[in-house]
Formats: sequence, C-alpha cells, structure tokens
Amino acid sequence: MHDARSLNWFAPLCEEVRAELKRVGATQPDRTADFHEELVLIDQRINGWTQSLGNPDLSPQLRNAIEIEWNDALRRKEELSEQIHSQSARQNRADVILEPHQVLDRIDRLSQVLATDNATAINMELSLHIDRIDCFPDGRVVMRTCRLGALAGAIPALADRSDVATGVASPSNSRNSRARRRSPMNTGLERSEDHKSLVHFASDPNRFADLADKWFWEDEFHVPGRKISWVEENAEAVFMRRQESRLPYSALAIEFKVSIRTIGNAIDYYLAQHPDEKDGVTLRRGGKRKPKFNLASFGVEARQLWESGWSKEKLAEKFDCSAPTITKALVWAYAVDGLEVPVRITAHDAIVAEARRLLDDKKSLNVIAERMKLSTTTIRKYLKESFSAEGKAMPDLRRCRGG
Repeated sequence: MHDARSLNWFAPLCEEVRAELKRVGATQPDRTADFHEELVLIDQRINGWTQSLGNPDLSPQLRNAIEIEWNDALRRKEELSEQIHSQSARQNRADVILEPHQVLDRIDRLSQVLATDNATAINMELSLHIDRIDCFPDGRVVMRTCRLGALAGAIPALADRSDVATGVASPSNSRNSRARRRSPMNTGLERSEDHKSLVHFASDPNRFADLADKWFWEDEFHVPGRKISWVEENAEAVFMRRQESRLPYSALAIEFKVSIRTIGNAIDYYLAQHPDEKDGVTLRRGGKRKPKFNLASFGVEARQLWESGWSKEKLAEKFDCSAPTITKALVWAYAVDGLEVPVRITAHDAIVAEARRLLDDKKSLNVIAERMKLSTTTIRKYLKESFSAEGKAMPDLRRCRGG
C-alpha cells in the first residue's frame, strides 16, 4: 500500500481542488445561523400551540387551524434540519473528497480490475477515468483523461453548470459524433448502492460534460504500421482504367475482382484526394425504351370491351401493353365524347341497361348476344338482374331465340 502523500501528483491536485471548492463555496453563502434562528422561532410557536390545544374549551374551527399550522411547522423544521446538515457537509466535503485512503482505494481497485479478465468491470473502471478516445483515418488516436477519476465525489462537487443554464455549449464538449447512452453494465461483482451509483455514472456519456478543460489532459498516439486498404491502394489504378476504357462499374468490378461498391468507393476516394479532377465517363442507363402506344389505334375498341365486362388486365394482355396504359386509353376514348371514365359499377349497369333495351325492342336472345359480343348465358344473367331490380319475374326467353 502506497502513501497517497508520496504520490507526486496528489498534493498539487489537492490544492487545485480545495481552491476550486472554496471558489464554488463563495458563491453559496453560509446560512447556518439563519436556519438555527428560524428553528428557535418554530419551537416557540409549537410550544404555544401545544398549550392552546390543551384547552378543552377550544372551538373546533380554531383547533383545526392550529393543527394545520402545526403540521406546516413540522415540515419546515425537517427542511431546515436538512439544510443545516447540507451546509455542514459542504464545509467538510473537501476533507471527504481528498481523504487519502479513498484515493488509494480507487487507485488500487483500478490496478486490481485491470489484472482480471472481466472485460465489463475493466470497461466500467476505465470509464471513471477516461472521457473519450477519438480515432482518426491517419492512424492518430487521442485519449482524453479526467484528472479527478481517483477522487470520489469530486466530479459532482466541481461541476460548473453555468454554461448549461445560459444555453451556451462548452468548447471542450464539441464533438464530431454524439455518443449514445450505454446500458447499465453488469460486472458480476458487488451490488451495493455505491457500486450501483458508479455503474450509472460510468454509463452516462455526458458524465464529464460540466467539468472545465483544466481537469483533463489529452494523450496522442499513432498506430504503427497501419494497413492501407484496397480502396486507398488501388484508387488511382481504378480511376485511370475507367477513364481509359470507359467501362461501367460492373465491368471494372469483374476486372479487379472486387464488388461494384468497392469500385465506387475507390473512385470516390481518388476524387476526394484530387479535387481538381472529375470522372469524365457518362454512361447511358436503363437501355432503350419501348415506343409509346398510339391510344387512338385501340382506345375505342378497348372502351367497348371494357363496357362489356372485360377487365383491364385482360385488355392489357390483348393489346400487349400494361394496365396503366389501358387506363390512359379508356380516359382518351371517353374524352372524345366529352365524358369521364365511369366507375366499374356504372359500366356494369350500362351493360345491363343495354341488354334490357334490346330485349324491349323485341330483339331475340341470340341477336342481343351477337350485338353485345357476349354469350347467351351472360345476357340471360344480365336480363335476370334487370327484372329482379324492378321486382318482376324473369320471362320465358325460349321464344326469343329465333331471329
């Protein structure tokens, strides 16, 4: 076990912490005397109320009012006691935070945890000391370490929330990426309340957000022998080959035996390194389009068949086009007569009405089927529907089979 005072960094750090706590304490005046004075007044009032409540002739209304005042006074007394305890703890917190045994316990625990194979416990313990580690594409690594990691309770006591209150972000907290809050770490070790509090603190990505920059130092490292990626190594060759052969990404991917996405990344990397150059290859995509349909060539026929009951899918198969093209043809055909395309139920009703009209004109069943380009069975079904709508019985159509 070391002596904390023998550590060359401990004494200067203690002086800094004491000075900072003194500065913070100067902004929070000591009101212990005021709290004690108010406690004395509350005790006097409680004694007076006690005597009044002992009077058996006291009216119920007055007794109820005194009891309310009594309860309020007791609550205020508890608040004052907590304030006095907080003031006392604030005056002694420097000695508690800088207690040498606590500092040594934290340092010893760090070395003991690092010697184990418990990755979660190591992660949590290092989170009490390390704010963040930034890695850069050039192999540079910057680690930001908090100087107060070995001082229990120092971080909440020295947190400066003035920039948070005014809505101004601290320059030390500006980051290229935003860290997410991690789930509470299960170290498999002790489960005391102090340990749970440390786990909660270590899981917070903003645990050091309110500390000034002077409580941190940064160490810069360089990863030796960083392996160059395929994209970086072959970017120039891929770019030049594309300009020379004017090949698409897919053909270049086959030639270089990589994925199409890797070819694209290589070209993007080369252009990022050479901002004055640009990819001069522009290839046509999607192939040759089919010629547009002449709606007038089949629009009228499509309308007649659609009104007779054909579906758009069946019409598309007949005219070798898509269902949306059939829709456009129907819109064109109805627009010629100044009409809008009716909904399907209206077209059906028109077929039923036409079949009934022809029957009322003494046309035979075969003639009606021939004119409407439908079978006699379908015409019979439409006629039955028409008579049913009028509440009439279906007539015998056998006599209508002749010419």
